[in-house]
Amino acid sequence: MAYFIFQKNLDNINGIIFKIAEDEIDLNNLFNSNIYKIIEVSQNDFNNAKFFIKNPTGLEGNNIIYSEHPISFLKKELENYVKDLKNQLQIVIQNYPSYSKLNDWKNYLNEISSLNLEGFTYPFNNSLEKYFNDLGKKSFNPLQLP
Repeated sequence: MAYFIFQKNLDNINGIIFKIAEDEIDLNNLFNSNIYKIIEVSQNDFNNAKFFIKNPTGLEGNNIIYSEHPISFLKKELENYVKDLKNQLQIVIQNYPSYSKLNDWKNYLNEISSLNLEGFTYPFNNSLEKYFNDLGKKSFNPLQLP
């Protein structure tokens, strides 16, 4: 089971997704769930959010509202995204040494750090997360970070 985590009592407000969790292990490691609304979603819906194909932008009760999320990076934009993601991963690795999936995050950081962005075709019309997935490698959306 996969999950989307929303702030409670914010129905019909755009941009309220807080986190995504691929399984209960991730869900239990994220936060105090009592202050958030947790909605179980299909693996397909999770992957659409994880790979930035569709963006969960709001709630109406327990119904998730999605918007299309076309991806297109110019070289500088992708460089900035990679830089920001690396910084986020380094913070998680430093601050969560006992996190159950820490090695997965370390491996992802290594993969990102070894990217040769010169070899990409721009505009790059894919998410980095989907790019790695298409190569058969694990990838993570920043909303999965604890």
